[in-house]
Amino acid sequence: MKKIIPLILLFAPAFSIAQDIHFSQYYETPLIINPASAGFYDGRQRAVLNYKNQWQGIPNPFVTMAASFDMPLFESSKRNAHLGMGINAYRDQAGDAKLGTTQINLSISGIVKLNPQNKISVGMQGGGAQRSANFSNLEWGNQFNGSGFNTGIASNEMNTLSSFLYGDLSAGIFYEFSNTENSFAGKDVFKFNFGISGFHLNKPDLNFYNGASDKLHSRYVVHSSLRYDIPETRLSIVPMAMYAMQGPSSELLASMIFRISLSESGKITTIFKESSLSFGCGIRSGDAIIPQVMLEFHDYSFGVSYDVKAGSKAYGVNGGLEVFLRYTNWKGPLYKGKK
Repeated sequence: MKKIIPLILLFAPAFSIAQDIHFSQYYETPLIINPASAGFYDGRQRAVLNYKNQWQGIPNPFVTMAASFDMPLFESSKRNAHLGMGINAYRDQAGDAKLGTTQINLSISGIVKLNPQNKISVGMQGGGAQRSANFSNLEWGNQFNGSGFNTGIASNEMNTLSSFLYGDLSAGIFYEFSNTENSFAGKDVFKFNFGISGFHLNKPDLNFYNGASDKLHSRYVVHSSLRYDIPETRLSIVPMAMYAMQGPSSELLASMIFRISLSESGKITTIFKESSLSFGCGIRSGDAIIPQVMLEFHDYSFGVSYDVKAGSKAYGVNGGLEVFLRYTNWKGPLYKGKK
């Protein structure tokens, strides 16, 4: 029984509801949330690494790793429109059966500056994924000899799982209002963004077993965030929210982040990039409380969060640890002079 229940938990997402991976610090996985976010920031290049370890109470818990890189293309002060391009990849694996998904996507976006305060982006994403599993490492009831499991005994269980590939198509739209063209322009920042995206729009088939197939549900995401610098202070408040729906499943995640500027040089001299410390808490509706902290030092950012009481309460499951590392080559206040 102890082997059967984890197996059900691991294969339920693959065969029934076919859910995607998700990160609690979703705002640090821009291309997983919205293809239109490719190149949609005040910088030249951006690279992000993400790691999540979830359901640590079970043997071989869910481990998810992701990486992305994106940048604007053909940006010029003489044009109000340019392109954005990005590539992202992730690997998700869990359990003795090593049930896993590996996916690589390429995103391209068209970004239009409506005026100095407003811009909008429309993006497309295409890629491929591989799903795989291996029953050879599992132990079955008829292999129990009274004192332990003897894997030399034939399990007589069906072991026809095979790896398979499928194509994937996604799209999104992203809007942002900002009272300044970058975060280091010598004034307090007020910034608001809103996005809508759809993933697996082609609804690819999942074919683990020969002759059996299951459609991958499309995933629809709505997300928004706001940054407000409190005048005459170093404090900013950053509320964020995301709602995702995939087949019969849905997720609502809201966070409140407090950002403290550690150096105000960007606002005083308009030369140097600033550093900050952020901390706050997120709530995943009906599932988890997520304390989180982030340190930004010039172009580098590092963040950590922990899902408290995430997932099932069985097997001593306590939550999930998540970390990210981001490098953003910000344009900085002297960007116009460098063009």
